[in-house]
Amino acid sequence: MQTAPRISARLLTYCCALSFAGVIGSGCASQNPTNVPITSSTVAANQATASELQTPDDAVFVTIELQVDPAKMTEFLAVMAAAAPDTRAFSGCRLFDIYVDDDTPGRVLFYEIWDSKPQQQAYIAWRTETKFRDQIAPFLTGGSPASFYRKFSG
Repeated sequence: MQTAPRISARLLTYCCALSFAGVIGSGCASQNPTNVPITSSTVAANQATASELQTPDDAVFVTIELQVDPAKMTEFLAVMAAAAPDTRAFSGCRLFDIYVDDDTPGRVLFYEIWDSKPQQQAYIAWRTETKFRDQIAPFLTGGSPASFYRKFSG
């Protein structure tokens, strides 16, 4: 038995706000798993929520892909879960997420948003100073360098 995917109320509000504004097509209410009535007053009351979902134009988006020994994946993710709060609390970090590839065992993607590249580099320097890389090295079988992206406002 399949269950419907869960959609956060915040994302639902954002999609509906875009629908009311004509940015995306209608149909939000038909895909509303909570069946909460969406009205223009609901959208107006939640405009701050929608604006929170937007990233600043000057933010830096970073991806890092690692290959982890599949036999050590559970332990690696436990180490990362323990380290994640410090990363998210680091000055300039707006978002720090870890994604696990369901189709390629051991493939992990880090997706980060930072206020600036120097702040992300300061974070990497701090992790290097504290020898965090030495802590995760036994789990790794490969990886790629960090990729830095900026938002295109076209």
